Parts: sequence; C-alpha cells; structure tokens
Amino acid sequence: MTDKDIVPLPKKWPSEDWQSTWVPGVQVGDMLYVSGITATDESGHPVGISDIKVQTERCFAKLQDVLGRVGSGLDNVVKLTTYLAAGVDADAVAAYFEVRQSYLGRHGVASTGINVHSLRRPEYLIEIDAIAHLKDA
Repeated sequence: MTDKDIVPLPKKWPSEDWQSTWVPGVQVGDMLYVSGITATDESGHPVGISDIKVQTERCFAKLQDVLGRVGSGLDNVVKLTTYLAAGVDADAVAAYFEVRQSYLGRHGVASTGINVHSLRRPEYLIEIDAIAHLKDA
C-alpha cells in the first residue's frame, strides 16, 4: 500500500482543526474509516450536556456529514463502535438506540458498544466511530 492508496478526508469545520494530524476519516480503496465523533457544534463546543439523546443525534448528524463528503450515506455503514461514558444508564442506552434507529432505520450493522471510564472531555457522554463500504468507489 502506498500513500496514494490512503486518502485523508479534508477538514470542513473549525472544530476539526483542534489537532494538526487529526482527520475526520480516511478512505482506503472502497472503504472509509471515520474517526471518533463527539457531540460538538461546528466551533467545537459541546452540545447536549447531560443529554444522551441530544448528543447521540449530534453524533449521527456529524457522521452523516462526514460520509457525505465522499458522496456516501448512512446506508453504507458496515461497522459502528459506540463508546459510552461512565454513568450512562439503561434509560440512556435505550435513548441511544432510539436515535440510532431513527438514523439507520432497520439497516443492520456490525456493532460494538463499550463503556469507558471517561471520554476526551467530561461533558461527552458518547463517541461514535464507523467503517463504511463505499459501494460505488
């Protein structure tokens, strides 16, 4: 594999400039590997503090945006990893799945859910990363 085979996605929002080597995703052939997504606005400020439903909606909206940068969509997602901060209870997990279904429908994807001690900022309750197969790539 050469550098030409690995295509980092361009940054779009000011919040994506937080670290010079971070990219929103990397395309390798017909696969897209999406970096971890947290619930921030375009400027990088957390949204939905203490509200897992709002944070989950924001994460999926941002995932949709990143996929759209390569002409793809949520129906191309084949793997989803969800990180939940300590203290996220069963009601919050149910809210997560409600939002997830509103974005993915009944589209089944391979999934992993992980409870972690903490995420990068204490306001974050959830972080999502994904792998998508770009069918038309």
